[in-house]
Amino acid sequence: MWNPYTAFHIHLLPVVERADKESSEDFANRTQKIIADFLKIEATEYSNNELRELVAARDAEQNRISTSSGTVRNRLASPTSIHPDLQRMAAQVKEILPAVPLSVITKDLGRTQSIDVTLTNILEGIVPYTPEETCEQARESPAGPSQPLCPPPPLRTAAATFPRTAHDRQLSYQERKAQLIEAARRRYIEKHGLKNC
Repeated sequence: MWNPYTAFHIHLLPVVERADKESSEDFANRTQKIIADFLKIEATEYSNNELRELVAARDAEQNRISTSSGTVRNRLASPTSIHPDLQRMAAQVKEILPAVPLSVITKDLGRTQSIDVTLTNILEGIVPYTPEETCEQARESPAGPSQPLCPPPPLRTAAATFPRTAHDRQLSYQERKAQLIEAARRRYIEKHGLKNC
């Protein structure tokens, strides 16, 4: 096993001394130029006060952005009104997992803010739900005309037990991944009316 680490390369520049009758500002500018030349970058002409103002402005902008994204996050998690982004994400999850009720999907998305995390939570059984009536059940019911074709119910890909060895876990993962890819391929072919090659 290996651990990531940070390597520092330190370069010592020649000593720079202040010349006679050289002001502090001129000495600082000369030192700045020497360092910038060594780093092969352009030296800026900002004063210390200007840099402080720029940093303060940047921090204020980041605080404004994080506050506004926190407001959006609160709106997304709010049960009274469903944000359009949340509706869009819920529709994408519903397309992949049609048997999962939309209310369950929306609730978990409000908490996770991530389609991938919500899909994982549902597929691994972390989010409990009662499946909605599947298309198979709807077709078998004696209710008049036949209904349009729907995708099959989602696969249960959660492993029954947690394998003991890393090799067994990897094999289990590969099998479940292959099942999901095959199911997604079948749904795509059915949805777009393609011939199964």
